Amino acid sequence: MGIPFFGILYYFTTIGDYQQISLNNEYRIERTKQQPLSVPRIYVYKRSGIFEKNMCRPVYTEIIRNVLNAERIKNSFNEKNISIQDAKLVSVDNDSIAIEYQILGKQKLIYHKIKNDDGY
Repeated sequence: MGIPFFGILYYFTTIGDYQQISLNNEYRIERTKQQPLSVPRIYVYKRSGIFEKNMCRPVYTEIIRNVLNAERIKNSFNEKNISIQDAKLVSVDNDSIAIEYQILGKQKLIYHKIKNDDGY
């Protein structure tokens, strides 16, 4: 009986989030896992008044691999322990958003495809 309550609580609050970074007044990113069996992702949100729209949700392991230039990540790798030190919004186009990530002292600019389709 408490499972729906906690599901709603974690969905509408920031209790289960690993990290939140505000890129500017309009955009923010959130490093989280939405469901127990899902992979950690970066959710990019755009504010529209009091509402927020999810613009894209890349897999966090892929971002770590790109920033650290790691070909293979060990099985004991835990994304929860590696946090984003800094993130900067570089540009936003109609089809992509460019964010510069800094993880473990290394920086890299990564372009994420914006997905406007519902249910992606």
